[in-house]
Amino acid sequence: MVVVYGEGVSWASKKQPSTALSTMEAEYQACGSVAREGVSLQKAFEEMALLSKDFPLAGPLKIHCDNQAALTLCADVHEGQRAKHIDVVHHFARERVATGELQFQFCRSEDNVSDCLAKALPRQAFKSCLGGLEL
Repeated sequence: MVVVYGEGVSWASKKQPSTALSTMEAEYQACGSVAREGVSLQKAFEEMALLSKDFPLAGPLKIHCDNQAALTLCADVHEGQRAKHIDVVHHFARERVATGELQFQFCRSEDNVSDCLAKALPRQAFKSCLGGLEL
């Protein structure tokens, strides 16, 4: 989910294109999908910033993720043993972090309001997420 000035502007939930062998890999694939959407939106934001001084852009686009292993892989330019089998298409996020276009940050699962869009949650956690999404 992409939030701009406190409002959701883009969100999606879909089946991943390839099988993940671990939670880390599934989250890493999701980071790649979010990175592609983020880069697309960043270009639109840059155009808006040219049209209005009320729409300032500062620094890289920040993306939150609740999986520290996936965040480590996004920041690590050396593949190592745990990532050598991952399809090249999923490394888009890592490339954008290396260029400085994107910055991934850790978000605790309890604070991740988009969880209700992607997984089954206990009733109270679901209600909390809905409240965070203002639904």
